[in-house]
Amino acid sequence: MRMARRESRLDPDAGPLQAFAHGLRELRYRAGEPSYRDLARKAFVSAGALSEAAGGKKLPGLATTLAYVRACGGDEREWEQRWLRVKSRLAGVRRSDPLAEGDPAKVGPFRLEGRLGAGAAGRVYLGRTPAGRPVAVKVIHPELADDPLFRRRFAREVEAARRVHGLYVAALVDADPDAARPWLATAYIPGPTLRAAVAEHGPLPVDSLLPLAAGMAEALEAIFAAGLVHRDLKPANVLLAEGGPRIIDFGIARALDRTQLTRTGTGVGTPGFIAPEQVRGLPAGPEADVFALGGVLAYAATGRPPFGDGPAESVLYRLVHEPPALEGLPSRLREVVEACLDKDPARRPPPAQVIGHCRGDDAPSGWLPPALAAEVTERAEAAASAEPRAGRRRAVVTAVAAAVALVAAFLVGTSVGTGGDGALRLHRDTVPAHVDLTALGVLDWVHWGHLDSDEGRTEEYVGDYVDRECHYNLHCVNRKRGANHIGDYTPIGNAAPFRLRHRDAATAFSWRDGEPTPIASDVKSLEYAGMRGNGFRLTAPADRAERELTVYLAVYQGKAKCAGSLSDGSADAVEDDTLNTFGTFNTGRFATCSFRYRAGRDGQRLAVELVLVEDIGGGNVALLAATLR
Repeated sequence: MRMARRESRLDPDAGPLQAFAHGLRELRYRAGEPSYRDLARKAFVSAGALSEAAGGKKLPGLATTLAYVRACGGDEREWEQRWLRVKSRLAGVRRSDPLAEGDPAKVGPFRLEGRLGAGAAGRVYLGRTPAGRPVAVKVIHPELADDPLFRRRFAREVEAARRVHGLYVAALVDADPDAARPWLATAYIPGPTLRAAVAEHGPLPVDSLLPLAAGMAEALEAIFAAGLVHRDLKPANVLLAEGGPRIIDFGIARALDRTQLTRTGTGVGTPGFIAPEQVRGLPAGPEADVFALGGVLAYAATGRPPFGDGPAESVLYRLVHEPPALEGLPSRLREVVEACLDKDPARRPPPAQVIGHCRGDDAPSGWLPPALAAEVTERAEAAASAEPRAGRRRAVVTAVAAAVALVAAFLVGTSVGTGGDGALRLHRDTVPAHVDLTALGVLDWVHWGHLDSDEGRTEEYVGDYVDRECHYNLHCVNRKRGANHIGDYTPIGNAAPFRLRHRDAATAFSWRDGEPTPIASDVKSLEYAGMRGNGFRLTAPADRAERELTVYLAVYQGKAKCAGSLSDGSADAVEDDTLNTFGTFNTGRFATCSFRYRAGRDGQRLAVELVLVEDIGGGNVALLAATLR
């Protein structure tokens, strides 16, 4: 006679897993303590899976949990809510695995806390900025770091990735392609991958699939606009966030492609999601990413790749020669997926067509099914609550100061600091229809630096102002790319006025030909990016004479702060953080911030920050021009 296996003891106070399993066991005991074999016959789930569900070592899937509860005569709705609560708690705890021996403790300015995963190019770590904000840091594998070709390509792709701005991409925060182990850091998206979500929760419903398709297509538009092609779009490279999907790892695959092809004889891509032209060794353009988009959507809708599983050679053969298996695909999505998976790249739809087909009237809030939405929400809350206590205190103080500044700006439109013998006033206004940049004292933004630490790192000739007519390196703002600078000393057209290409801000910046002559090399500007928010720092001379520094700026997909302070503290610092925009670039905001100031004594500095303080996805601040009078 076979003896029943004795279950290990559980401590319901030892954590959420033990408490959850203890509750399942109590439910079974109240049902008369049937064997797991008997439960399996009622639940249509294996006895081993049911026994493991009550083992307390890991959280069972929701389907297994409900089958267990149903077989024991329990309340399925109650247990679904219990499962969601435990899943949410664990989501905040298990965002990363511990660092292993040999892992770096710090990369660039980021302190590493754990491992998030690994791929063909490198390992991804959960990191923290000095202010405690989470980032995802990818460190390139040593064998690739030693390859000069890979390094050159990686550096080019990083520069291109800096130009990618969009709501549905994980924005690049910082990178160092010249480090001993090249690395890049992106915004940390505290959500599961699409692959993990489908494996855990099953295929997505149509109400989730349509926002998924539209969001991914919009992300591809942003990637293509920056001159990039992803080349390895797959379920593992799509993260699910509260506001929609986020595509990650763009800017890596192309750098990896040539190196991997040389080393292994195979190009970059994942069988089942790679385009037929990539399999044939032909150039892969944006159309290859559209093919992958179709494959990812088919997987999200059915739980299986459109060309099946098995050996890579078999999958690739079916991908090139056979139609996709799309049984079970919702009818509204089937047409667009079939078009994306066309063997002929020329017949695949552009992303804009996919967006038009799938876009709903509302934003994708509440776009995920309840169990998955609960996991995503708790991950986001856990990531926020893990910031250092001091950082949270600073955030509260900042929030209070922001509220005061908002009221003050609403009432009078001007912020004034008068803390000593000096004076400092900040006034914000709209960008005028025309800005003459030919007068004395125009700041000429030539080469950009970026902030590696609180001290920063500048490049030569940063922010010199000139005293005669010249070309100006302005920033171009457009709906596809966000805010991007054009280039050093760029003549635009035939010396015609440069006009912002935006229907809501047709401001002309005019100038005449000439070369810049620096007359005040101590005037500096510094462009920086980081989890504190991207933006600019400027410094200008300050003495007993009254001066006025006016900056022309734009903000996209977020909230910006304009702040100024005098180095001698002779006047209180001033700031205005009421410039914000949410939604598409069509609602972008343009403004001027004017600082009228004098210091308490000569030889001082005015420091100005234009910084993004709230990023809703791809947020950006553009410094268009500045004048010093």
